[in-house]
Amino acid sequence: MTGQKDKSVHHMQILVDAHPEWKKDRMLSYIISRKYIALNQKDRGLAYYQDYLSHDANPARGHLDYARLLTQSGKLSYNRYS
Repeated sequence: MTGQKDKSVHHMQILVDAHPEWKKDRMLSYIISRKYIALNQKDRGLAYYQDYLSHDANPARGHLDYARLLTQSGKLSYNRYS
C-alpha cells in the first residue's frame, strides 16, 4: 500500500509543479485537493484531514496548504494521528 501512496504523492507533485497558477486560484486548488482526497479515501491520514475540514467553516482555505505539505514531505505525514 505504501507504494501506491508514494505514487499518488509523486503524481500530485508533478501536477502542482506543472501548474504554478493553481497556487493563486483557491477554487481550483480546492477542486484538485478534493479529487486527490477522493482518490485516496482509504488512507487514514487523509481521513483525519477530511475530518479536520468537516469542522472548518471555510474548508477551501487549507486545501492547497495540505497539498503542499504532501508534496514537500514526500509522504503522508498525517498518518501519525490514526
